[in-house]
Amino acid sequence: MSSIELVTQDTIGAEVFERVAPPGVSRYPKRITVRVDERILFVRTEDVEWFEGARNYVRVHVGPQVYRIRMSLRALEEVLDPDRFRRIHRSIIVNLDHVREIQPWFSGDYVALLRDRRQLRVSRTFAQELLRPLQ
Repeated sequence: MSSIELVTQDTIGAEVFERVAPPGVSRYPKRITVRVDERILFVRTEDVEWFEGARNYVRVHVGPQVYRIRMSLRALEEVLDPDRFRRIHRSIIVNLDHVREIQPWFSGDYVALLRDRRQLRVSRTFAQELLRPLQ
């Protein structure tokens, strides 16, 4: 398959829009679509602070707003840019651009402090993967 035939997702969520990706263009989605009542909103992935898994749904946290998309957290993790988004708990994927600092907690766990002062628990299972690029 040539790079011109390579099809990537530009948006993920309720509605998926695909485009042909020329060489050098990111293959990760730039937007997520979320349904709010009868409307479909486009949320830039860079604006998402964190994703929270809840069974077959994912809560998308963007500032004070929380949206819901029908997708598993595992499926979402596979399409997100791993340089920007990192799983920190079995039910949480965080946008590293919104993390202000990581502090040790109890029993090998950590706490991720976001820029807006919210705290997210980092489990032992995912701590080393999170801390590796930061060291």
